[in-house]
Amino acid sequence: MKKYFIILVFLGLTTSGYSQEIKMSYKALPANVLQAFRSNYPKARITGATKETVKGETSYEISCNDSTTKRDIHYSADGKLIETEEEITVDKLPNAISNAISKQFTKGKIMKIELSVKDFNTAYEVLIRDKKKKFEVVFSPDGSVVSTK
Repeated sequence: MKKYFIILVFLGLTTSGYSQEIKMSYKALPANVLQAFRSNYPKARITGATKETVKGETSYEISCNDSTTKRDIHYSADGKLIETEEEITVDKLPNAISNAISKQFTKGKIMKIELSVKDFNTAYEVLIRDKKKKFEVVFSPDGSVVSTK
């Protein structure tokens, strides 16, 4: 019994101290984060916001719609852009990635695609369903696989 208690306490301490994500109203976002968002996406409608703390570093994610485009934009606490993730359609994939998917996942079906830009690096996160299993494959713009989850 004591062993299980120690394990539970250890898990609670490691997960609570490591990463925490809290949903919040966009009105509670820091002014500099909201200002940075509004200057880059003046016509976008905010659909959600979260505050995340990882290893003591706080960042904010704003989910929004801009016409028919859905985006998640990550900002540091001082309003600096960290990453953008934008849903795109299959027809907007580079040919190299479309070809790689059709060769590697012949029976797979694309469920969702996100274009991710972080530190000037572009990646395409593709959610694929193949034989009732779902997995995410991250491609570089040249069609090579960066990672698989």
